[in-house]
Amino acid sequence: DRTGGAYAKAILESYPEVEKTTRLGAVGEQLVSVAAGRGESVKFIEENIWAADSAFFEIFSFKILRGSPGELLNQKQSIVLTRSFAEKYFGADWSSNDSIIGSSITINNQLNLSVSGIVENTPADSHIQFEMVIPFSLMPELGHYIDGFGGAKYHTFLLLNENSSQDHLNETLSSFILSQHDAELKTEQFIVPLKDIHLTSEEGGMYDVYIFGIIGILILVIACINYINLTTARALNRAKEVGISKVEGATRTQLVFQYLGEAFLYTLVSTQLAIIFVELSLTELNTMTASQVAINYTDSTFLISIIGLILLTSLLAGIYPAFVLSSMTPSGILGKMRAHASGGSTLRKVLVVVQFGFTALFFVTAVVLIQQFNHLADSDPGYDNTNVIYIPLRSSQGENYASLKKELLTHYAIKNVTTGSDLPGYVQLGEVNWGREDEENNMIARILISGYDFAETFALVMKAGHFYDRNNPADTIDGIVVNEKVIEYLDLEDPIGAPFFFWGREYRIIGVVERYNFFPLKVGNEAMIIPFESVQNLLFVKMAANSDKAVIEHTKTLLARYNPEVPFEYFYLDDFKYPLLENSESMKSTLVYLAIFGLFISCLGLYGLAIFTAEQRRKEIGIRKVFGASVPNIVYSLSASFLKLVLLANLLALPLAYIGLQSLLNFFTTRIDLSFWYFVLTTVATLLIAFFTVSGKSIQTALSDPVDSLRYE
Repeated sequence: DRTGGAYAKAILESYPEVEKTTRLGAVGEQLVSVAAGRGESVKFIEENIWAADSAFFEIFSFKILRGSPGELLNQKQSIVLTRSFAEKYFGADWSSNDSIIGSSITINNQLNLSVSGIVENTPADSHIQFEMVIPFSLMPELGHYIDGFGGAKYHTFLLLNENSSQDHLNETLSSFILSQHDAELKTEQFIVPLKDIHLTSEEGGMYDVYIFGIIGILILVIACINYINLTTARALNRAKEVGISKVEGATRTQLVFQYLGEAFLYTLVSTQLAIIFVELSLTELNTMTASQVAINYTDSTFLISIIGLILLTSLLAGIYPAFVLSSMTPSGILGKMRAHASGGSTLRKVLVVVQFGFTALFFVTAVVLIQQFNHLADSDPGYDNTNVIYIPLRSSQGENYASLKKELLTHYAIKNVTTGSDLPGYVQLGEVNWGREDEENNMIARILISGYDFAETFALVMKAGHFYDRNNPADTIDGIVVNEKVIEYLDLEDPIGAPFFFWGREYRIIGVVERYNFFPLKVGNEAMIIPFESVQNLLFVKMAANSDKAVIEHTKTLLARYNPEVPFEYFYLDDFKYPLLENSESMKSTLVYLAIFGLFISCLGLYGLAIFTAEQRRKEIGIRKVFGASVPNIVYSLSASFLKLVLLANLLALPLAYIGLQSLLNFFTTRIDLSFWYFVLTTVATLLIAFFTVSGKSIQTALSDPVDSLRYE
């Protein structure tokens, strides 16, 4: 993973235990032409094209529908398609077409390839996803460098023989790679088994497993404690049952198994309900997480895990009440149970405080983040993105940019035309040396390569100096434009004309752009460098209001004239959504589900405490009613103690939530204010939910006949 192009050959030649190697690299977006008969061809813009060495289909077990594994990528001008793309290019009846092998496909009007094989669509759960594969040796013809040890563009896969040692390779691999390159290269390379790559690679999938695993265990433990609370709180009602059973000759062992059996039955039914719920929610889960999770109920590992979980949960939930209830003697069972219940009340109260503390934390976090996502979607980006369309310049369209721009500007409704490497509000990260040549200034900065009129098109405000001027050729030879954060970092009082080291050479600063929101998150820092290049891969057209249809048609006609083979695509700039927000609705749903689930778990614990308290104070309430206490007074008396616990939970959790949310919101370049009312709303909401949770039991207890609680048993 993340290797240079020369790794595979060097490792294969130097390590006898390595049988085969293959490199895998993304080709990038390409224009694909497919012969449609009678000399005509159909054009497509494709993105999911990869390049691999000839051993790729020998190392990996992708199902091959046409062709032989060792021959699919042997010829330099070959291309392999998936089933879905064979249908796309050659029709649904492609499998009956004997001449499909050898059919012609052209990439980017320069590579004439022939179909050498068809493979089954890549499985949804594979981390390797492709629609077409071409030989890796073609990468240089598409502008990719493949012969160096530097860089980190490619994936290198090794097939080891049966007697090989992964540890042996890892002991020497980094030093071997360093020996093949100059001493300036700093690298630490190691190999991991393919089955572990998702969890142990840089994506850090194992951390997600740990995090969600810990959350799951905590939820299970809390649920077990809630069950224990409910069971022991109801223990007084079952005291006579235990006493009679013992008088009738029941042994303690029999009682222990009885109560453990009850816990087992509850757990078994709960597991079945949980499986049904999981099946019903899998579609929504896969949508929210952009995954393809499926459960194989016949898998032995799954079955053993479920059985083990049922047994462990039954033991955790049932062992405490089972041994408590079975230990009582018939003569002293009531007194001992009351003493035991009193002794455990503090623990129950602490649990309720902890549960509602987390609930308050989840609730306020959900509310704040949902508001932040909405704000990010609706906020002013700090530049003018209205009435702007952008078009990817593909193939040779960029070669005629100067003429294209001149003709575009002849349209009455087009105000400005410019090009850029990125959208002005979503500038990709650039990790380069910049600043002063005599100092190490390699902080992260955003790099937005732009052409003439970029600042005018988007109404960028110049803090000092000017943007690139076509009437001043020196601007584009050694001039550079930066944003004001760069000037702050360099502590320049008079930046215009100051030397600026960038891309291995010295420039002079000619302009300083006022800071605006060029990326949604503060990753690295807020510095942006805007070097000049006459044409880039994105064409921006600024239009007069309500003229988009005429402008789009005019632009389409001109682009077709310069390169008729490239399909025309355009996008409205103000419709662009940050990738962070593409699944914002799913993220919002997830946050709401977490808040609701946290509330539900906490309310179960609170309800258990309410039952326990009502049983403990049953006689006291009867006496109060005899002396004239009203139902509202009794309800208030019972509920107040619970609401105090919930209030305490909020007082402990919300200050921590405030600190955490402030830090989290500071990662966003534009953020909401953390209003006091978010925390007031959370407190009021949790108090109301807590009140309705316990009020039913409180009212039931207050309405009970005092004779039932005061009579002699």
